[in-house]
Amino acid sequence: MEKTKRSNMPVSRSPRTAAKHKKNFATHAALQKVGRGGGALQHRLLGAINRKQYEEAERLAVELTRRQPSNPMGWKALGVVLSCRGQMHEAIEPMRKSVELAPLDAEAQINLGSALHALGQSNEAVTVYRNVLALQPNSPEVLNNLGSLLCDSGKPSEAEFCFKQAIALKPDYAQAYSNYGHTLLMLHRLEEAEAACRNAIALQPEYRNAYINLSAALLALSQHHEAEACLRKVVALSPDEPKAYNNLGTVLLEQGRLQEARASYERALQINPLFPECHNNLSQVKTYTPDDPHIPLLSQLVQQLQEPVGRMHACFALGKACADLGQHREVFAILSEGNRLRKALLGYSVEQDQVLFALIRQVFDVLPPAVEDVPALSRAILIVGMPRSGTSLVEQILASHPQVMGGGELECLNRAVSQHFSSEPVALDAVSRQVATDYAAQLDRLGSRWPHITDKMPSNFRWLGFVLWANPHLKVVHTVRDPMAACWSIFKQYFPANALGFAYDLEDLGTYYRMYEDLMAFWHEKFPGRIYDLNYERLTENQEEETRKLLDYCGLPWDERCLEFEKTQRVVRTASAAQVRQKMYKGSSKAWRPYEPYLGPLIKALGRT
Repeated sequence: MEKTKRSNMPVSRSPRTAAKHKKNFATHAALQKVGRGGGALQHRLLGAINRKQYEEAERLAVELTRRQPSNPMGWKALGVVLSCRGQMHEAIEPMRKSVELAPLDAEAQINLGSALHALGQSNEAVTVYRNVLALQPNSPEVLNNLGSLLCDSGKPSEAEFCFKQAIALKPDYAQAYSNYGHTLLMLHRLEEAEAACRNAIALQPEYRNAYINLSAALLALSQHHEAEACLRKVVALSPDEPKAYNNLGTVLLEQGRLQEARASYERALQINPLFPECHNNLSQVKTYTPDDPHIPLLSQLVQQLQEPVGRMHACFALGKACADLGQHREVFAILSEGNRLRKALLGYSVEQDQVLFALIRQVFDVLPPAVEDVPALSRAILIVGMPRSGTSLVEQILASHPQVMGGGELECLNRAVSQHFSSEPVALDAVSRQVATDYAAQLDRLGSRWPHITDKMPSNFRWLGFVLWANPHLKVVHTVRDPMAACWSIFKQYFPANALGFAYDLEDLGTYYRMYEDLMAFWHEKFPGRIYDLNYERLTENQEEETRKLLDYCGLPWDERCLEFEKTQRVVRTASAAQVRQKMYKGSSKAWRPYEPYLGPLIKALGRT
């Protein structure tokens, strides 16, 4: 059995449909193995399997388990046949029974692990596949499958080890190279990810998943035209590949080609109507009306889907539709379920951020004398704040200026910090110098010809001390929005990145917001006059006045194009990709008001009671 890792862009993972389960579990050879052995009943079972008469095969398998309950063959056959019929939940128990009766049967464990994975139970599936690896320690296929499960479980570093071992055992293993590329992308090692995917394509020139993974790496490297070309290559190879159309839609959306993006999402759903992530993506580029046929389909998906990732996406999509229709009670109930699922999948605990924030304050409590600054950082304009606080809007305004390159949400600073800052106190002078130097070098590779480059990764507010201390000329724009407005906007939004675990629980969200406020107050105290606070509400009400102040702080001459930011053609890779293509909108900070009766935990955590 070959278990394919359906890895692609972070915004998209294809659902596991019943038809795909047949490919995973019901290969002719695997089912023949199930039926081997003596006895007329087993021979009849094998015959039904060979003829793909799965209903008859299920009846015979049940009969075999009744007559010979201690024979693992019957339980194994029953589990496989049920999976072939798309009855994944029902298949689990007979698969468990076959493993219990024959613990050394690696194929039985593989079947169980794959079934658990298909149902979203990745942690248990990992445990099962570790058992398989103990039985077959030199199997590149088992290592590849285990790596895929570890990736899905949010353990890319462990997955990397598995893929490297698989490739060492089988150097021409294109699938392992492709999955390795996806894992490196999760680890933000973008150039290595691109190289791994290209290795997969060199070994297998028409390998669709490798092109999809390569497109994700190229997109992360801001090579959008190349990423689009990769996805169009997949479409040419396989015109009925929904993943490619879904990912192509996202590439087009980020380039501001909204109608083309919508058409691409709709094409993906024509091919596979049971594609929850694509339904979620489509919901973000349209405004719903009461008679929209998409709404009953989303309602049906929410009711029927049990697999947590798919159900989560369906909830966020239906929540967006209900919000467009002003159905406030329904919106909150549906989004609460989607957020509950997302938090469970991430395994987030706010205590981990509380520990980090305390360590940051400890490190910067006493500032040593500043060293010689890192001149290259003088080009950078950091835009920080909470998500949904106006960071994308501010960057779009600045990127409309001819002297500014809009860098987007860059991982550069986070990557530089992670290389030099651990969970222990550090020597600030040495570490800050290293962080600032590495960060400046990465910025230069992205846009060395521009006088200024923006980095609007909101969560960089955590790392401001490292770069402010190293450069007295660095510009930091801190976007501030009404806390209730910002937090509600976060709660109703699905974020593909896994680093925003606080976003999916009202109490966590309020607690994190207070921590963010305290840390920003700390930075203002340590670096007085160095951070420019820009109020989102004032910007929307007094656009020209606030824009002039912003440009003046950044040392930029006035340019009228900054007032017509919606006309600026550039890539925007955030949840606000569609919104920044529109003129300044007033009143969005009041959108939380109709939901106030449901936001008690958030209000309490923010200290608003």
